Amino acid sequence: MFSFFSVTGQKILLDLTEAEAEEAETTLTVTGEVVEKEDLGKAKPSLEESEDDCAAAVSTYGDLQRKPDSYFTLRSASVVKAKLKLADPVNEALCFFTPKERKQCADINQGARQTSFIKKKTLIITQL
Repeated sequence: MFSFFSVTGQKILLDLTEAEAEEAETTLTVTGEVVEKEDLGKAKPSLEESEDDCAAAVSTYGDLQRKPDSYFTLRSASVVKAKLKLADPVNEALCFFTPKERKQCADINQGARQTSFIKKKTLIITQL
């Protein structure tokens, strides 16, 4: 199962500039694996540097954010647990060496809130 929110959170954590984000579209792969809440503590985000220069694959983990029988219905509007890879080694693997301010959980929460609104609007529009 795929965790859209974990992938979005990882990208927010990287704090890429517009130019870096465009380049990362082809050089960065982020997977968001869903694990049970009780298994989340054992999950370890990983970074695999590509054989190609300046490319990386990041694995993130999140708990089940929706009810299994309900498409994109969040269990809670306030809590989605996830484990993400720190930005510094990922940016280094992508050859983005510009010093960045470290993003905080609040930045990810704000991005997740915006993402959930976009997903909800998209779902409503496609169901009409």
